Amino acid sequence: MGTSSAARYLTAGLAGFYPDTDDASELMGRLADIVQARGGITTVSRKALINPLRLRLILTDYEEALRLLRLNGLLRALGLRLTIQPDTKK
Repeated sequence: MGTSSAARYLTAGLAGFYPDTDDASELMGRLADIVQARGGITTVSRKALINPLRLRLILTDYEEALRLLRLNGLLRALGLRLTIQPDTKK
């Protein structure tokens, strides 16, 4: 999965989230899909300089995702939108 495709895939996961449901499973599933497509936990954790166990926790602990999703809900209430874009500086 290319960088642009991954960004669109994650942004679509954010767009489908409604803060009152507290359901982060779609976003976390999408993020896990991208990690798998990019070589898996070990490869991505090395690139991200994150311990593989910590990355696994990030992908499975919904509290991690709920923080991001609640921020997204707050931004929506303010008429703003959170998006994920490819890093063009790489």
